[in-house]
Amino acid sequence: MSESAAPPDAVSEQIRSHNAAIVARAVWTLVGLAFLVILICTLVKGRTGFIGSLLGVLLVTLFFGADALALRLTRRSQPGTIVGVVLLLYVTKLILLLIVLKLVKDSVSFDAPSLIAAVIIGALATGAAAMRLWSTMHVQYVDP
Repeated sequence: MSESAAPPDAVSEQIRSHNAAIVARAVWTLVGLAFLVILICTLVKGRTGFIGSLLGVLLVTLFFGADALALRLTRRSQPGTIVGVVLLLYVTKLILLLIVLKLVKDSVSFDAPSLIAAVIIGALATGAAAMRLWSTMHVQYVDP
């Protein structure tokens, strides 16, 4: 082993540290954007804008957070298993989303354009963050 080569455990720790920093930056960027969307909708539409944008941010967080959690829990599974889990999760989330929107529509006073704006902005920002994460994260090819 050469003097400049780091031991495998040190490399693994460096990769984990690098990836954790990238994820933390992405999360804080998304939190700041969510706060900004809620603030703008509240200033423009008042209480109903606040409720609509908060509901939109919550829906996006749950929708994309469930994917992240499922992928984390199945990361060492066979690819076919992962595809099945993600597809089942996607269909389940769509059904639950329709049910939640139907229940909320009839019971809570909120501004629909604020909800739509929060969902669109949140989905686009989350997609951009995911693309940035996957393009900059270091992935080990061999499990140590």
